[in-house]
Amino acid sequence: MYKTEVRGKLIEGGKSLRDVTRDILRPIETKAAPWWYISVGIASLLIIYGLYAYYITITKGIGTWGVNNTVGWGWAIINFVWWIGIGHAGTAFSIFLLVLRQKWRTSINRAAEAMTVVAVICASIFPALHMGRIWDAFFIIPYPNSRGPLWVNYNSPLFWDFLAISAYLLISASFWYLGMIPDFATIRDKATTKFKKALYGFLSMGWVGSVKEWVRFEALAFILGGIAAVLVVSVHSIVSTDFAVGIEPGWHTTIFPPYFVIGAIFSGFAMVMTLMIIIRKIYKLQDYVTDSHLDAIARILTFISLIMGTAYLTEIFVAWYSGNEYEIFTFFHNRITGDYTPQFWVMFT
Repeated sequence: MYKTEVRGKLIEGGKSLRDVTRDILRPIETKAAPWWYISVGIASLLIIYGLYAYYITITKGIGTWGVNNTVGWGWAIINFVWWIGIGHAGTAFSIFLLVLRQKWRTSINRAAEAMTVVAVICASIFPALHMGRIWDAFFIIPYPNSRGPLWVNYNSPLFWDFLAISAYLLISASFWYLGMIPDFATIRDKATTKFKKALYGFLSMGWVGSVKEWVRFEALAFILGGIAAVLVVSVHSIVSTDFAVGIEPGWHTTIFPPYFVIGAIFSGFAMVMTLMIIIRKIYKLQDYVTDSHLDAIARILTFISLIMGTAYLTEIFVAWYSGNEYEIFTFFHNRITGDYTPQFWVMFT
């Protein structure tokens, strides 16, 4: 039972179901504002520039990033880790709050899950680019072939990345799409053209909103949530192992898997909050994404930031306790003091 007097209102303004449906569908039913076309135009130009950058990378090689025979990791893998971290937001946000039966998550979870799918698709670009010979990317895919003993290298972090991305994209897209089936049915029922009715009728898979359908829908959500919860932990543990198997000083602490998982959830929740503050303002959704919802996310961020701080301190302690001169130099003479002092303290703060 959801106790409003304890938890606060899920929706403010005394809205009826008709009001909720009208407000949520308004962006779809009304003509887009001029700022929307401007934003899409700018985004399209950036995509074109990005495709040009990919072309240069593929034709001239990853040396254009400054990656050479003494630099094993570069811009691509940093981007990969960033996008995967952001991608954890939607799944973590929806799954953990679903399992904990936090009803307020429903105001934000669709946007968070959409962000996850887009982020994982973006992440999938970079391991292939990082190979330098993108036309050989199919060699990291484990599929039946006629090459005899030539099989995927199970010791390769690139292969781990492929498994992590493909599994995570599949479950994230499934969770996102299946969660929207009732929403598609609502749009279908309100559609005014035959094309929209046919399109959203197809996407809603014949949803009518019966009690039996809702029972199955919620049961499936918990099943997918259970699978995705494991993936949230395992995927970023795999990504952290990419670094841990390297020989770079500063990457040798066994705390990396939980450290990366917490960091991904931290950055992901922060991105969700940033986007929702903008979206609620632009689309006037303050009655649905309330101040108390944002406050709840902020409290989660505060808690996770303390865990992150503990991870940073543990990493520094292990470097000092190991007595390894290269680890000590990296942390104490290159980060805490040294060339990267401003960046380190900004990150830590």
